Amino acid sequence: MAMIRCKENLHFYDADKNKDGCPYCRNIDDNVTEELAHTVSDIGKTQGSPADYQDRANSGPTIGDYEPSDFEGATIGYYQTPEGENFAPIVGWLVCTEGPNKGRDYKICARANSNFISRVPGKNISIVISGDDSISRDQHAEILYDQDDNTFSLIRKVSPAVKIGDKKVKVSEDLKAYDEITLGTSKFRFVPYCTGDIKW
Repeated sequence: MAMIRCKENLHFYDADKNKDGCPYCRNIDDNVTEELAHTVSDIGKTQGSPADYQDRANSGPTIGDYEPSDFEGATIGYYQTPEGENFAPIVGWLVCTEGPNKGRDYKICARANSNFISRVPGKNISIVISGDDSISRDQHAEILYDQDDNTFSLIRKVSPAVKIGDKKVKVSEDLKAYDEITLGTSKFRFVPYCTGDIKW
């Protein structure tokens, strides 16, 4: 198999199977081929005013090819965190085992303002558990991750309906791996990622 580029610089084809030249170009009208070749020559150029871009947008698709080596070592694209959004690495999960969200998981992240739990979204609310009306609309509870000690705590906020196992959380209790947490009428299993020597 001997793949070569056609004379119009538009296609690759097997020269052994197509002795008469490029099978794609063979039946294309000369004017169309010339127009396509002109379009290829303009690839990568950025010029003109917004009105020029509108004209180009209305002129149909741009067709062309590139060599992968052209992009060696180049930054093709990047993602920028939206302004005001602070990235916080994941440190664990809550997994719902009973209640309307059974089977759903909720991320616990390392963040300065902790992980507040609520039924509705709001400022500083990072874990939203909808569908259970027994969970408070605002700061039902909070999971605090201590990066220095690599430990977790469950803190009761406005609702008395917070338990670890059968024990009511009066103010704050330490969380251990796979503790069962009751929030309202829903139950969750606590699954830490950061534990022992694993930490960010």
